[in-house]
Amino acid sequence: MLSCCGRCRKRILRSNCNKLGLHYLYVVPWTPYSVFSTRKIESIDDFSSLSIRAFNQTVTTLIQSLGANPVQVPLKEVKSAFEQGKLDGRFASLSVGEDSQIWTYAPYLNDLRIWIPKEIVVMNKNAFDKLDEKTKAAIEKASLKAERNGWLQTKERVETDLASLKNGGIIYSKPSNKLLRELETINQRMTQEWINYDPKQNGSIYRAFREAQRQSKSIK
Repeated sequence: MLSCCGRCRKRILRSNCNKLGLHYLYVVPWTPYSVFSTRKIESIDDFSSLSIRAFNQTVTTLIQSLGANPVQVPLKEVKSAFEQGKLDGRFASLSVGEDSQIWTYAPYLNDLRIWIPKEIVVMNKNAFDKLDEKTKAAIEKASLKAERNGWLQTKERVETDLASLKNGGIIYSKPSNKLLRELETINQRMTQEWINYDPKQNGSIYRAFREAQRQSKSIK
C-alpha cells in the first residue's frame, strides 16, 4: 500500500505513466483486504496448517510465509470448498465478505487490512496533449472530483460493510501488536526478495516509494 500523501502519490504516478505514454487522471481504492477464517487467528502460529485460497504468486508466497497451505480454488467454488473442508481461510475485502455473507462459512474476521488494491484511470498521453487547454482543465477538474469522491465512498463502504458483517454474525477481532510485528518481519523479507529479483527496476520503484514516504512525513 502506498502510504504517502496525495501530492506525492500523484507525482510518482504521473511520472511513471508519462514513461508509458499515458496521462494519469486519478486513482481510487477498493476496500482493504483482511483474513476470514473458520477459526480465530491471533498470531502467526494460528495460521499453521490452515488451507488458504491463493490467487496469484504474491499471495501464494505470503500464505507460505505464514506457515499456511496455499490452495487454488475458482472464485465460484469458494463457498463449497469451505463447506467441504478444502479451505479454512481466505484473504478478501470487507465488501466481498459482506456481499457473499461470508459469516455463513468463515465466521472469524481478523481485520488485518493487509493490503488495499487501487485502480488507476489513465488516458493516452498523445491524445491528451492534443486537446485545447480548456478541455484539459475540464478533464483534470473532473478527475480530481472523481478521485475525492472515490476515496470518500470507499471509506464509507468500509464502515457500512463492517457493520453488516457484525450484524450478520461475524466474530470480529483486530490484529494484536505482536501479530503486526510478525507480519512486518514477513513484509520486509518479501520486499527484499522482490527487489533482489530485479534490482534495477524494482529497486528504483522501492526507492521512489520510500522517498515519497519521506516527503509525506515532512509535509505533515
